Amino acid sequence: MTISTRFADLKVIQELEEKGAEVICLMQPSIRELCDALWETEGYHIFIFTGHSGSDQDGQIGWIELNDQDSLSIEDFKNSLKASIDKGLQLAIFNSCDGLGLANQLGKLNLPRTIVMREPVPDPVAIAFLQYFFQEFTSQKSLFASVNTARKHLEHFNLQYPGAMWLPTLCIRESALEQPLTWQKLYKPPSEERSEQRSEPQSEPPSISPKNLPIKLLVT
Repeated sequence: MTISTRFADLKVIQELEEKGAEVICLMQPSIRELCDALWETEGYHIFIFTGHSGSDQDGQIGWIELNDQDSLSIEDFKNSLKASIDKGLQLAIFNSCDGLGLANQLGKLNLPRTIVMREPVPDPVAIAFLQYFFQEFTSQKSLFASVNTARKHLEHFNLQYPGAMWLPTLCIRESALEQPLTWQKLYKPPSEERSEQRSEPQSEPPSISPKNLPIKLLVT
């Protein structure tokens, strides 16, 4: 993506702070900066990548262009990703080209849900999808319904970019199918958290988990 396009993506994401999210942005990070962020003690709910990506011909292996020098496969930072998944990462969004290989590899790491573009995606389509998706997802819609509706909103691109509305692809592990994800299930307001702590005596300090915090998004 061009710099201006990446800023357009970030504007859409940063507006989620008004919906109770904490957004951590890494601009052109080094490999170490990305891995250190994924090892963050409190963890994240959603990981979003907005740069360039690709997959091999059979869609088994994918890679991302992390910065101007480094291209990474999932294998190159799988331990950091696994640490974030173990701490409660629920969704990864790769708003970038040709991501089926990324989804395949993340599924093997037991990430419950991934959204990718199945083929190269034009910049305007990628930006619009992100906007339409979060518009739905933050309005009490399930993840599945939000992706489906956002795709339908893309039909006005079909004349200029045939098939654009079919590019966004939601991949869900079988173990997560019976647990529909919503924005509300991720977010627990601090007032609600304090109320629960007063009403339920605890013999041990509450564990640090994304479930006990505002929604956290890691964006690169």
